[in-house]
Amino acid sequence: MRSLDAGTRDRLIRLINQLGESVQGRGQDLNASAPDLRDVAQSLESIANAVAGQADHMDTLLADLRKVLETLATYHSQFAALIADWDRLMRTLASRETDLEGVVVQEDRVVTIFDQAMTSSSPSTRYQTSLPS
Repeated sequence: MRSLDAGTRDRLIRLINQLGESVQGRGQDLNASAPDLRDVAQSLESIANAVAGQADHMDTLLADLRKVLETLATYHSQFAALIADWDRLMRTLASRETDLEGVVVQEDRVVTIFDQAMTSSSPSTRYQTSLPS
């Protein structure tokens, strides 16, 4: 306990005292549960061995996760730039809103003029139904 710093030592002392308080007067229950502790310990050992056996896979998984996070970090800056460009586009469109409204209003006139031009041309020049030989 001397190797622990003061804060850790105090927390450990509190933990041991709380453990003592929680089992106080429960000796008979603890004795009845003691045979089950062997099974619990064996199960925990099996779990620990399984985890230890998967350590290589976990190392690979962590390396892959690191690559994914680095890739996301790279795209994060590009995504931020894309959002900034989108914001500039929206501000520009907003500043040109009246000009764009004028285009939409004039569209009806343009379509009318185009329709008149198409109907006044001769049918033979409007649509050619057969290919030249």
